[in-house]
Parts: sequence; C-alpha cells; structure tokens
Amino acid sequence: MKQFYTLLILISGLLLNGQNKNLKIHYKFQQLNNKGIVEDVSGNGNDATIKNNSFIDKMGIYTILNLGVNNGYLDMGESAGNLINSLNSFSISTYICVNDLADLNANGNFIWSFANSDDIIGQPKCCRFYSAKIDGYKITLSDYCTETGIKRDTQRIKKIWKHLVYTQSGTIGNIYSDGSLVTSGNVSILPQQLGKTRYNFLVRLPYSADAYLKGLISDFRIYNKALSPSEVSVLASEVSNMNIAYVAYQKQPLRYTVENNLLFLHKYTADPAALVYDNTFYIYTGQDTGNGSN
Repeated sequence: MKQFYTLLILISGLLLNGQNKNLKIHYKFQQLNNKGIVEDVSGNGNDATIKNNSFIDKMGIYTILNLGVNNGYLDMGESAGNLINSLNSFSISTYICVNDLADLNANGNFIWSFANSDDIIGQPKCCRFYSAKIDGYKITLSDYCTETGIKRDTQRIKKIWKHLVYTQSGTIGNIYSDGSLVTSGNVSILPQQLGKTRYNFLVRLPYSADAYLKGLISDFRIYNKALSPSEVSVLASEVSNMNIAYVAYQKQPLRYTVENNLLFLHKYTADPAALVYDNTFYIYTGQDTGNGSN
C-alpha cells in the first residue's frame, strides 16, 4: 500500500511538472500590492489589477478573489493579449463559485473574456469568452451575431465551488467540470484570428449593457496546450476540500471593500447597520430588540 501511494504521488508530480512548462498565466490571488496588483506567479509577467472594489480574501487555507457587489473584476492588461495572439491549442482553468444573488438569466455573466473592443455593439472587433449563463465558450470575429463555440446550455450551479476547464486543440473544444469531460464540439475560429487582444478580463464584459457575474474565483490559469484528461483531473483535485472550507466561509460576517467611508443606519435607531473601518465594509445582520440597544 505504501508503494502504491508513493507511485501515485510520483505520477501527480510528473503531471504537474508537465503542466508548468506550458503555464503562461497563473493567478493564485495570494499577494496584492498597494496599487491593487495581483502577481502572475507563472513568471511570465502578466500581472493583473483588481477593479471596482473586488478584493482578495481568505477561505480557510485558500486564497480567493471576491468579486464584491459593485461590478468587481480583474484586469489582466494588454500584455495578456500577446499570449492570446500566439495560441493555437490552449487550456483555461479556474475554480468558480457563483453567488446566489447572481442573475444568470441576464445576458453576460462572463467568467473570463478577451476582446479587441470594450464596446462590441458600437465597435464589433471580435471577442472570446466563457459565460456562466450558458455554461459555454464562444468566439466571434465581430459581435454576438457571428459567434461560434460550444456550450452545455444550462446555467452554472450557484453557492458551490466547481472546477472549470476549457481546452481546445485545433478546432476541437472540450468543457470539463470537476475533472470530468461534459461536452465537446467543433469551434471553427482560433484565438490567433483575434490578433493581440487589448481588453482581457476576469468577469468584466465588452458589452456595456450586460450583467457582471457575482461570486468567487480561485486559481486561474492559462496554458498554451490542450491539457489531457489526467492533467485536468489533477487541477480539479481540491474541489471537495474547497467546498468544506466554503461552509465555514459563509458563516463569516459579510465583508465588502469600498473606496469611501460610507455609513448606513438602522431604519428605526441611530445605530449603524453597516460601516466602513480600515477600508472594509461591515454589515450588521442581527436583530434589534426593545429600544434598539441590543
């Protein structure tokens, strides 16, 4: 039995080493400098910037990006477009937990997007993205009228961590959920055809009227190869433990970062129902009794 576990660890190590050679962007969300910069730990210099009061948080032993309530997103910058311009085969991997407040019936709800316009309707200059609304990947050389891709055609499950991987080798795309292949199909447009994309985001959309996704993201990666099923399985191995940690995380006080010292009062008392201290937004969720002093 000891030999079996030793062999299993060795195989996992070999798979991870093989992945790391092709890992081009990796956000662990472990470090944030005073300018809101998230380090690309792949070593390729594609550092990203937190926007609209999204914030890094701890969930047990895990570090996560909390998208907050104010259309939070992560800007990967124009440098990430150099990578998109070079891709033929590729994989994009992340852990995602959709908030129960997310309106997945609304258009948008992108998990990630790479585009050459920040206003596709006004300037239809191509885009590719993964949407939680359809649980699918789409790519277009103009706008939504000419999209091609593959999808599960169902909304993503809310309030649970899921591991998502999209891989493409040539024109064959695959969607994996929690390490298992769930759908495949032909995608006729390659990322290289988009050129160097200027607008590269987690969650933000190039359609200004569409809804931003609400939720949590962890361990975002881009590879310049189509990962094998066994490699995908290794990446998805933390999903059970993350959901165990999520149970305790949900019991913590709600916390949102804001740029100004906002203050909200109880409807019937002068006590604060929510306040900002040290750039952190705290919400009181208890119940007043008597004269509101308790």
